[in-house]
Amino acid sequence: MSLRLDVRSFFKDNKTGTTFALFYTGHIAIDQAIGLVLAGSPDAKTTPWGRVVTQIKFAAGGDLEELERKTFVGSGRFVVEDDGVWVEYKISEVRAPQ
Repeated sequence: MSLRLDVRSFFKDNKTGTTFALFYTGHIAIDQAIGLVLAGSPDAKTTPWGRVVTQIKFAAGGDLEELERKTFVGSGRFVVEDDGVWVEYKISEVRAPQ
Protein backbone atom coordinates (compact mmCIF):
# COMPACT_ATOMS: atom_id res chain seq x y z
CA MET A 1 0.00 0.00 0.00
CA SER A 2 1.18 3.56 -0.62
CA LEU A 3 0.02 7.15 -0.18
CA ARG A 4 0.40 9.74 -2.92
CA LEU A 5 1.90 13.13 -2.13
CA ASP A 6 1.06 16.48 -3.75
CA VAL A 7 2.69 19.30 -1.77
CA ARG A 8 2.84 23.01 -2.60
CA SER A 9 4.88 25.40 -0.45
CA PHE A 10 5.59 29.10 -0.85
CA PHE A 11 8.53 31.00 0.65
CA LYS A 12 9.80 34.55 0.97
CA ASP A 13 13.36 35.56 1.81
CA ASN A 14 12.97 38.30 4.43
CA LYS A 15 16.34 39.86 3.55
CA THR A 16 15.91 40.13 -0.24
CA GLY A 17 12.14 39.89 -0.60
CA THR A 18 12.59 37.15 -3.20
CA THR A 19 9.71 34.70 -3.31
CA PHE A 20 9.68 31.18 -4.68
CA ALA A 21 7.51 28.11 -4.69
CA LEU A 22 8.47 24.50 -4.13
CA PHE A 23 6.16 21.78 -5.43
CA TYR A 24 6.61 18.07 -5.04
CA THR A 25 4.76 14.92 -5.87
CA GLY A 26 5.63 11.42 -4.81
CA HIS A 27 4.57 8.51 -2.71
CA ILE A 28 5.03 6.97 0.71
CA ALA A 29 5.44 3.19 0.75
CA ILE A 30 3.44 2.12 3.80
CA ASP A 31 5.05 -0.59 5.90
CA GLN A 32 4.70 -1.45 9.59
CA ALA A 33 7.22 1.21 10.73
CA ILE A 34 5.51 4.01 8.77
CA GLY A 35 2.10 2.77 9.90
CA LEU A 36 3.19 3.24 13.53
CA VAL A 37 4.37 6.80 12.78
CA LEU A 38 1.16 7.76 10.95
CA ALA A 39 -0.96 6.28 13.73
CA GLY A 40 0.90 8.32 16.35
CA SER A 41 1.93 5.15 18.17
CA PRO A 42 4.24 5.48 21.19
CA ASP A 43 6.21 2.59 19.62
CA ALA A 44 6.99 4.63 16.47
CA LYS A 45 10.65 5.09 15.61
CA THR A 46 12.59 6.98 12.92
CA THR A 47 12.12 5.14 9.62
CA PRO A 48 14.80 4.18 7.07
CA TRP A 49 15.55 6.38 4.07
CA GLY A 50 13.77 5.66 0.82
CA ARG A 51 10.22 4.88 1.91
CA VAL A 52 9.21 8.42 0.87
CA VAL A 53 10.20 9.27 -2.73
CA THR A 54 9.53 12.61 -4.43
CA GLN A 55 10.06 14.69 -7.57
CA ILE A 56 10.65 18.38 -6.77
CA LYS A 57 9.98 21.44 -8.94
CA PHE A 58 10.56 25.13 -8.25
CA ALA A 59 8.86 28.29 -9.47
CA ALA A 60 11.19 31.21 -8.87
CA GLY A 61 12.43 34.47 -10.26
CA GLY A 62 15.47 36.65 -9.85
CA ASP A 63 18.57 34.92 -8.54
CA LEU A 64 16.68 31.63 -8.11
CA GLU A 65 15.20 31.41 -11.62
CA GLU A 66 17.75 28.78 -12.69
CA LEU A 67 16.09 26.28 -10.32
CA GLU A 68 13.10 26.14 -12.70
CA ARG A 69 15.25 24.57 -15.42
CA LYS A 70 16.58 21.74 -13.27
CA THR A 71 15.20 18.37 -12.20
CA PHE A 72 15.34 17.28 -8.56
CA VAL A 73 14.40 14.05 -6.78
CA GLY A 74 14.13 13.35 -3.07
CA SER A 75 14.39 10.43 -0.71
CA GLY A 76 12.71 10.86 2.65
CA ARG A 77 12.16 9.35 6.04
CA PHE A 78 10.07 10.10 9.11
CA VAL A 79 12.10 11.33 12.08
CA VAL A 80 10.58 10.57 15.49
CA GLU A 81 11.92 12.44 18.51
CA ASP A 82 10.58 13.40 21.93
CA ASP A 83 9.42 16.82 20.68
CA GLY A 84 7.57 15.57 17.59
CA VAL A 85 7.65 13.94 14.18
CA TRP A 86 8.76 15.44 10.88
CA VAL A 87 9.82 14.30 7.42
CA GLU A 88 13.47 14.73 6.46
CA TYR A 89 14.55 14.71 2.80
CA LYS A 90 17.79 14.26 0.92
CA ILE A 91 17.30 16.18 -2.33
CA SER A 92 19.50 15.59 -5.36
CA GLU A 93 19.73 17.31 -8.72
CA VAL A 94 19.46 14.93 -11.67
CA ARG A 95 22.26 15.54 -14.18
CA ALA A 96 23.45 13.81 -17.31
CA PRO A 97 27.04 12.55 -17.20
CA GLN A 98 29.52 14.91 -18.83
